[in-house]
Amino acid sequence: MSDKFRKFRAILMGEVSKQIRLKTAEIPVAKVGRGRPRKGPRVLVRADRGGEHGIAYFVAADGKKRSLGLPGNECEAAVIAAQHSMDVEYARMLGETSPMFTPLADVFEYEKSKIAPGNKATVAEHRAFQSRAMKLDRLLEFFGDGATLGDITPDACEAYGEWLLTQRARPNTKYTGLMTVGTLRMDLAWGRRALTRWAKRKQKTIINGFEVPPRPNPRQNWLTRSQVARICQSVLWGWTWDDSHGSWEVEIIADPANRTVRRRRKVDPSYRRADVRARARQMVRAIMIMFYTGTRSGRVKDLLWAESPYCGWIDVDRGLICRSGMLVGKFAGPDKPVKPAGSSVIPVPLWRLARRWRRADRRSGHLAVIHKANGECIGEHTLYDTIKAAAIRSGMSDMVVHEFRHSCVTHCLRAGCTVAETAAFVDMSEQMVRTVYGHVDHEGTEKGALAMADKSHQPEFTSRQLRRMLPRSLMRPADIMASRHMATKTRPGSVALH
Repeated sequence: MSDKFRKFRAILMGEVSKQIRLKTAEIPVAKVGRGRPRKGPRVLVRADRGGEHGIAYFVAADGKKRSLGLPGNECEAAVIAAQHSMDVEYARMLGETSPMFTPLADVFEYEKSKIAPGNKATVAEHRAFQSRAMKLDRLLEFFGDGATLGDITPDACEAYGEWLLTQRARPNTKYTGLMTVGTLRMDLAWGRRALTRWAKRKQKTIINGFEVPPRPNPRQNWLTRSQVARICQSVLWGWTWDDSHGSWEVEIIADPANRTVRRRRKVDPSYRRADVRARARQMVRAIMIMFYTGTRSGRVKDLLWAESPYCGWIDVDRGLICRSGMLVGKFAGPDKPVKPAGSSVIPVPLWRLARRWRRADRRSGHLAVIHKANGECIGEHTLYDTIKAAAIRSGMSDMVVHEFRHSCVTHCLRAGCTVAETAAFVDMSEQMVRTVYGHVDHEGTEKGALAMADKSHQPEFTSRQLRRMLPRSLMRPADIMASRHMATKTRPGSVALH
């Protein structure tokens, strides 16, 4: 097709787009010898889709249908959207299409085709791909199927953030938590990454794009040993903490047959099941390892009792914890940096517990340190949900699982360890621990292990108590009103047994 004919055809299409009329029903046309003639571009309302009013479709001259994303009763908006679609096609045929008219769905599909794992990919690579594809689909769900790159504005990104933070993190489960700022930053970052890849490969210049909000301030909370013990008790027995009385809640059990009344600690109803109690014992293991060694929860759930090339293990004989496998770099996932973790000496209290755990698992033939009833490793969601529920019952609803790692760093620094020694023990960068440069071998982690085994170095007050003692000049109006209307609770009287 010559350039002259192509421009002439595009001009005709542009004239036709100005004369589009809305047709809500098919009009029967008399048959001719060569079949029914083409009706040309039009807007068609399908009553069988889109709810009560149906949904508007744009039918091109070749008969292809494309949803406009508008209900059938919005006739004027549907005509305008159809004209815009024709104008974009007209400009494309003339070679004058701007990258801002590129559909966002095409950019995301191109990104998925580039990061899709092959047949030889590992399970971790498939999960990483599914996670990124889910984030891109979530962005497209908010902006709409007909969105273009020109619709991505700072105001639209802010609106997406406001919408996302009100959505449940896992809607198909019992978990009621909402999306966090970290999830928002990851969604917008992967969307920006997709735009950058598409613009680089297509040699296009994009003016606007996804704006990622700044990183929130790091959490300043830590856990004392008594708080960790309280969480372990709630995980193990299902008890509920009464913060106003500073003790565990009790309930009264009356037995009319024997005419007795007794008091006992209140237990969560789910702990009546044997599988819940068995899983709780495994969660206590995870808490002890995270608190005493500062290991991340993602690595704790995969620990084994023997050396492994793919995941970490606990060497009870030598008293070491190896947080990652020897070949972890080859299985880090698509576009994921290699992040091997180091080894550390196990504190004496944890070492004694680990010996007992290994003896029990050897009798059952289990290889995983934190395992299910059948011996398989547990999922990260199971670990998070169980510990989070116990933290809420313990009166610390704002606690996160990663707080055990922060607590380990805090206790090591309070015990007199240097920044380099603390960083080596918990396998954290020195920049994260007050930026002190220096090299420490694995032997230097013995001081961190001794610090975590010494119970004499404890803070006098908890971080949550210190946070409540804000000066009045730094309090927000909501905090002032809450302190004024704070209700006082009295301890209920004891029940006499007759």
